Amino acid sequence: MANVVVALYNFLLRSGNPNAIPPFFEGFINGLKDAGNNVLCFQWNQPQIQLDETIPEKYLEKLKNFQPDIFILFNNQFWDITKHFDCPIIIYDVDSPNAYANIDLIKEKKERYKFIINQSSGIEFVKEKFNCDGKSIISIPPYTSIKAEDKEFKRNIAFCGSNWFWTDFRSVYNFMNANPTKEDIQAARKVYDLYIQNPILTSEEIYEKYNIEAETKIKFDNLFFYALRVSGINRIQTLEAVSDLGLEIRGQYWLNNITLLPFPELLFSYSSEPIHNIQDTADFYNSSKISINTKHIQAKSGFSWRVCDILASNACLVTQPASDLVKFGFNVPTFESPAEAREVCIKLLKNENMRKDIVEQSQAVINKNHRFEHILPQIEDFTGVKLHSDNEGCLENIYLKQTPQNKTAPISIYQFPAVNTHNLNLKKKFCYKISKHFFKRFLRIEE
Repeated sequence: MANVVVALYNFLLRSGNPNAIPPFFEGFINGLKDAGNNVLCFQWNQPQIQLDETIPEKYLEKLKNFQPDIFILFNNQFWDITKHFDCPIIIYDVDSPNAYANIDLIKEKKERYKFIINQSSGIEFVKEKFNCDGKSIISIPPYTSIKAEDKEFKRNIAFCGSNWFWTDFRSVYNFMNANPTKEDIQAARKVYDLYIQNPILTSEEIYEKYNIEAETKIKFDNLFFYALRVSGINRIQTLEAVSDLGLEIRGQYWLNNITLLPFPELLFSYSSEPIHNIQDTADFYNSSKISINTKHIQAKSGFSWRVCDILASNACLVTQPASDLVKFGFNVPTFESPAEAREVCIKLLKNENMRKDIVEQSQAVINKNHRFEHILPQIEDFTGVKLHSDNEGCLENIYLKQTPQNKTAPISIYQFPAVNTHNLNLKKKFCYKISKHFFKRFLRIEE
């Protein structure tokens, strides 16, 4: 029996349901408990918490009394505990190194951390980001706790996930507003394309690494959120292409979001029914003929945890290509463009035998290699900590609230950007107040 501290960002804490948790995390912490471990789980309500201050005394005292054998910190969402404990500290990958909290601290104390990555190409990603030894990094494939259950099909196509495009491309706007030359615009386009291929690099690093000359240069802001915007455009375009085929969307940031006002097809496809746990997710996928997936640009070879959930269910996965899917033995329909995604979905909806064959093959691979009991021995071998016993485990959750620190958080259509008018001249102050008045008046009319 081991004492395991887990820390994670649970975006569902903001749903109003205190017991809501994404399926991967629910399966992970319960999997550790069921394997006979004592689990102390810290759940944050915000991502990328930069915990520069020292750990509060009440939590440090609790951890000391708990006597942890190992820390498993998803995206390093925790205080610096390197000087307080000598046990292994694992940073478990959720998105990419760009999403890790306290990146500078990791670089400074990299010898104290081990890294678990969920895509095979991520090893080089982490090595480049932190200049660390490859022996401290391992790629462990995603797993799922979802199981197939016979359900009546209620929809043709399901999508469960966040709307990533909830902010604008202000960096592009600012660049174009600076009156760049045609040559500078061409250079900026090249930087943008290279960023999609290298999402761990800042725009400044791309200009330098690829010797791109320009007088006026584009500047990306927070890389994590910028990658979401780029990936979000692809997600919206893909979902819009299949919206009339019987699409149902569930997830975060789809309503009350000003960026989606020009996409009525997606808003009509949205369902407010919650997905709060493993069973909700299983019910949704098992009652869908197809479930579609779009990749994040940071997923070079891999795929999201959502993909394993779909592969384990009665829904047929339709996704963008990922070399790890082929590596693990899955043979699923893929697409390179929104138009191709539409063609693939139509073909599957017209051919039930083909759809069922793909589903059965996917389920077989999942049950053979992608359950929690398959990844637990890999974590044990990598960390040197025994994480299974015949004892009865236990789980305690600690919920931590944090005020959003990033100004690029989702924008509601009922919010007007807050501006400190004391810093504006009279003309700009007048324009701001008039704009705010008409914005609110417009929304009252629309309601």
